[in-house]
Amino acid sequence: MTLPPMMRLAALVLVAALSACAARGPVPPTLPATSWADRLAALDQIGDWGLQGRLALKGAGESASGSVAWWQRSDGFDLRLHGAFGRGAMRLTENTAGARLERADEPPIEASSAAILLADALPETPLPLASLRYWVLGRPAPARSMRSSSMPRTAWRCCARTVGKFVTSNTSPCRHGCCRASCRRARARSNCASPSSAGPPGNMPPETRRIWPAPAKINLFLHIVGRRADGYHLLQTVFQFVDLCDELRLRPRDDDQIRLPRPLPGVPPQQDLCVRAAQALRAHTGCRLGVDIELSKRIPMGGGLGGGSSDAATTLLALNRLWQLDLPRDELAAIGLALGADVPVFVGGRAAWAEGVGDRLTPIELDEPWYLIVDPGVAVATAGVFGHPKLTRHTPPITISQFRSGSTGNDCLAVVSALYPQIDAAYRWLARFGQAHLSGTGGCLFVRFDARQAADVAQAQLPAPWRGWVVRGLNHHPLLAD
Repeated sequence: MTLPPMMRLAALVLVAALSACAARGPVPPTLPATSWADRLAALDQIGDWGLQGRLALKGAGESASGSVAWWQRSDGFDLRLHGAFGRGAMRLTENTAGARLERADEPPIEASSAAILLADALPETPLPLASLRYWVLGRPAPARSMRSSSMPRTAWRCCARTVGKFVTSNTSPCRHGCCRASCRRARARSNCASPSSAGPPGNMPPETRRIWPAPAKINLFLHIVGRRADGYHLLQTVFQFVDLCDELRLRPRDDDQIRLPRPLPGVPPQQDLCVRAAQALRAHTGCRLGVDIELSKRIPMGGGLGGGSSDAATTLLALNRLWQLDLPRDELAAIGLALGADVPVFVGGRAAWAEGVGDRLTPIELDEPWYLIVDPGVAVATAGVFGHPKLTRHTPPITISQFRSGSTGNDCLAVVSALYPQIDAAYRWLARFGQAHLSGTGGCLFVRFDARQAADVAQAQLPAPWRGWVVRGLNHHPLLAD
């Protein structure tokens, strides 16, 4: 197959910018290192290959970056872009029948060639630009940028996929740490490139047998300081984790199935945040692996403890390891924000001062006392609380030092107590032992203790049918060191 001129040049860009590494398998035709025109001609002889990674483009006054997944086949290609680079999520395909451009929430567009569709889709930063400047975003941390011009051509790797495996066609050693990290990603993504059979891949790491914790959080205070024009409330709060955790077991699959064999009662699998997190991560990266998800719930649902958001975050963190994607935490947090405002704090892994809609996070060091958390058995409808006409919405903003001095509260408490008498009763009972707090919009409440023994004594007096847990405050997520 002969690639169109635009696609041939794009292939050159991706060959140069996206590193890949070797796996054992048949060796494709050698790509000459001396002539890039010859290298492209050699690529024409390889009917099936793929490249994945992050790419940044710069044009006249415009620049953009994002994730790229390119699958070249004998009858055409499949190009997937995600991020500002693709103006969100975009899929471009071309074969003998023509070309097709697909975007979320837009009808597909068809044309005779991909070049026409691509020029319409990215008018400011067409792929590729005649005067293209591009660079590889290296991993692992510390993240750094590296212009391709700083890499000798002998260090570039061009990989082709033959019989379902990536094989190296340029055996020159890679002398750059960033490039080696990208090589590891590309080697891992060779599994994503060629799904073969249902079930777990044979070369998955030992983490497949691991139990992944998803801790609860509490809001040490919650002030509503304003409201945006779009109706979202502006908040100030402090998130701290506690050692009450859901547990996840994740088993990667060679096929593209994302399965939750035992769904939560009343939650359809496609609405489950673990499933949605896995789907979002796969869409973002172009990975073609699947996963079986087993979730053991301990955090009460609808209790203001962030259980669903924590499950989603742990799914992102675990699959980033299991699928060997090596995305930085800030990129995972951006994926998580689309799933829920609390997901980024769990991905970030540190107790945090939060502002905005809860998305502007500043790490904060706190005491790690004991807490008694009480669940009176009421699931609070958050939308009903934030939409209530009597909700306080204009509390003056405070500073971190004012928070530390104790001048805080929860602006949702009055409305929640009026709407849910069981929560009001639990609040009054907890207040016998200290300053009681509502976590988020509830319905769980908590009180602080300096010693576990005192918390245990209070828990022993808990009225039926309420549930209670004695937990320790945590400034660091259990997976922060991963």
